[in-house]
Amino acid sequence: MKLHQIALAVATLAAAGQAAALDQAAIAAARAGGTLKEVWVSGASAVTRNAFEAFKADCTDPVHIYTNDAAGTVPGSAGDFMAYACTTNTLGPTVAYHTVAGGSFNAFAPHVVGAQLERVKQADIASCAAPVVGGTGDTVYRSCTKVNPVVTADLAPDLPDGGFSDVDSPLFQDLFTTAPASVGTEASANVFQVFGVAVSTNLYRAMQQVQGKNSATCTDDTYVTATKTYTQNGLHDFRDPACMPSITKAQYTSIAALGGGYQSNWEPLLGVGYVDGNGTAAASAVNLCRRVPTSGTQASSNAYFLRSPCNRGTAGGELLPASTVDSTAASATAASGIWITESSGTSDVKKCLNKANDNATRYFAIGVVSAENNPFGETLTDRDDYRFVMLDGVSPENVGDDRARQNAIDSKYGFAMELSAFTANSASVDGAAMLATMTAGMGTVGGADLRGLYISPAGGADHNANPNIVGKGTRFGNNCQSINMFF
Repeated sequence: MKLHQIALAVATLAAAGQAAALDQAAIAAARAGGTLKEVWVSGASAVTRNAFEAFKADCTDPVHIYTNDAAGTVPGSAGDFMAYACTTNTLGPTVAYHTVAGGSFNAFAPHVVGAQLERVKQADIASCAAPVVGGTGDTVYRSCTKVNPVVTADLAPDLPDGGFSDVDSPLFQDLFTTAPASVGTEASANVFQVFGVAVSTNLYRAMQQVQGKNSATCTDDTYVTATKTYTQNGLHDFRDPACMPSITKAQYTSIAALGGGYQSNWEPLLGVGYVDGNGTAAASAVNLCRRVPTSGTQASSNAYFLRSPCNRGTAGGELLPASTVDSTAASATAASGIWITESSGTSDVKKCLNKANDNATRYFAIGVVSAENNPFGETLTDRDDYRFVMLDGVSPENVGDDRARQNAIDSKYGFAMELSAFTANSASVDGAAMLATMTAGMGTVGGADLRGLYISPAGGADHNANPNIVGKGTRFGNNCQSINMFF
């Protein structure tokens, strides 16, 4: 009987520990007991979910999420300041702070320009709303206070240990005062991020018309943003290559480059005198929705379309990107010229594209976003009225390819960039260890299987064994280098 009671007591305690995991009280207890490990990761927002899943895979008990956001519950849609807590195989009781505000450059910025980043306040004392069950099935604490720990110190790390970037650091060379190689170690994360050219839905329909893809079967799909209702009739208007309009690499370059040739109106893309059923003429301002220079999305666009800074040097050929100061139109609704909107986050780029469809301010808009974004998966109606177009006749997503990556995996679609992992020399032993664990988790077939992301074969994964998640080629961690195929 006594043995049975002891066993029952142990089981009860284990179950209680499993249920509580690392809530705020458990974090405080681990801190007091000297067993708590805390690390801090910064950088790209596009891989937030992938990084979280890599951390979660190392947990031996339920993970708890702490976020500064008031509404989101899923990393990737839960704001820019988060922390994840669980007992990990790598370190034991662990809190991993994750800051993705400001874009990929912030994987390096604290160490190369002295940037002071914010994070969730020390998780065990952060003021948070009551916990809820999140979209990933994990416990989520929202509205947690954040802090700049350099200004207001707490017991958690005051400097990130490193982070993840959509691209390798040389693509940010114009922003550095100190070379990353002198203050840390950089390596490929063996993960590719697919990017695409996105257009406002009204521009998508206009391009369908001028490209002869406006048959009844290509325009009968409907999407009501207010009710989030998508109705497919026959062919898939917005993903089937038979219906999708296309832009060439040269055409988008001519919109995005400083002094580009397609920056007076939409006539080069739609034809002289084009007017759609709502009276919007092609002879109106070009609205370019782009990211800020510190964004990995913008660095990817610069490298792929403009060869900037890839073609810098003796051989030349680099084109510089057009920025806000290069706008020539008075507004996005002006009669001609280019109106450029720079945004710190992808959500703002999507809002910029979305607004072009408003009845009161109707015009056309175009930009680049990562293929992790899915207009039909958006929960907010101010950022869901845009569509991807084909690039040089190849789509980043097809019917049945909800992961938006198969053409890139097969190296038929070239706009995909290889992620980079950076570990600072100043990183703690714990921070370096967790970064290594997360990097390994992100680049393995057993990691997060997410839209717009696929695995590089350079890490040892076999495309033939995993043709829907492992690519046929790699850039070997250098995004100025063309993809080299091995399968």
